[in-house]
Amino acid sequence: MPYEGLPKELMDKHYRSFTPKFRDSEHSRHTKGLKAGSYTDDTQLTLATVEAILDFDHERDVEEEFGDMSYLFSNQILAERIGQQMAKLYQNRELVGAGRATKLSLKRILQGTPPLEVGQTDSFGCGAAMRISPVALLPLERLNDQGRSALELTTYVTRLTHNSSVGLNSAFLVSSVIKFLLGQNSIEDPGAILERATSAASNFSDKAPFSVRDKILKNADDLHKSIDELAEQIGTSGLATESVIMALFAFLKEPHDFEALMTSCVRNGGDTDSIASIAGNFFGALNGFSAIPIKYVINLQDSHKVLTLVDQFVEYVGD
Repeated sequence: MPYEGLPKELMDKHYRSFTPKFRDSEHSRHTKGLKAGSYTDDTQLTLATVEAILDFDHERDVEEEFGDMSYLFSNQILAERIGQQMAKLYQNRELVGAGRATKLSLKRILQGTPPLEVGQTDSFGCGAAMRISPVALLPLERLNDQGRSALELTTYVTRLTHNSSVGLNSAFLVSSVIKFLLGQNSIEDPGAILERATSAASNFSDKAPFSVRDKILKNADDLHKSIDELAEQIGTSGLATESVIMALFAFLKEPHDFEALMTSCVRNGGDTDSIASIAGNFFGALNGFSAIPIKYVINLQDSHKVLTLVDQFVEYVGD
């Protein structure tokens, strides 16, 4: 959070040395004035997604209106509820550091436009990929009346803000990698994960100016390079073709050391909170909550509230 939006040279100038510790945000263009331990839109929107899922009642929200056809609309209605929950953050002026596409979309929801019609078609950022993890964790095949497929729900939830091939493909990449890592204990073959990510990033037409799939393929043979070299090569901006790919490569370089992973995600500047957030999703899926040093838990903003919400979500989705 304190480093978001800063190029590496300004990070060095303002903070002198980079160490993995909580800091007040004194110099970031996007989060200046936030106190140490505060979190930003990545976490806010992910938690809003969790809250909407927990509050969703199929019988109340879908079945009463659609009857025997309710299974056709379940994913659509759930996605709309998630959009409305996220819009409350914008309405209450609580959203910290959100990008253009997200803010425009949530504003349109508040103005009365149906949530699934507000997503920006020229949105090439990581704003959907960074909040998709709760959807990736839903075991739709084991939940009655939750809709027809995870593919459909992921599409709807992504379209709330980022209705472009880049937005959709990057969200599917994150979701697919998370699902794969949940069943693993270690990274035996990083190349296999890159192949999976490439495949997931090919669900939708990639004729946009930026291609998630092409960016992976372009850098796939360079995983042996240092994270600093990869950051220079891939980029660290909010574009999904930079931030999401950077998060994936950083995770593959440091899959089991939380502190080393977060440091490598942040020290090269740019969209630091999103890169670290997405990489943290991968880390958590592979290693679990216990692998996160407790100091990073207890010193986080609203730590107890977040943990309570997470416990409720774990109970909801099951083992």
